[in-house]
Amino acid sequence: MSLFAALNVFTGEVLGKTAPRRISVQFVSFLGEVISAQPAGKEIHVICDNVSSHKTDAVQIFLANYTNVSMHYTPTYS
Repeated sequence: MSLFAALNVFTGEVLGKTAPRRISVQFVSFLGEVISAQPAGKEIHVICDNVSSHKTDAVQIFLANYTNVSMHYTPTYS
């Protein structure tokens, strides 16, 4: 089971979603939910670990359409 979670640091609102596996399709789906829950064009920073599902072509293609979203990765093995 995987847990995807997003925190709006200004409001304290938490968006969460569980998935049976951590694959890029589910990650992209969650990113879409996060983006749709925010005002259009709002700057969004995503902090995630370095698993391969966060770095696939599907994720890169999705992010190319949302220039207001920045990805930040935790150091490997941290």
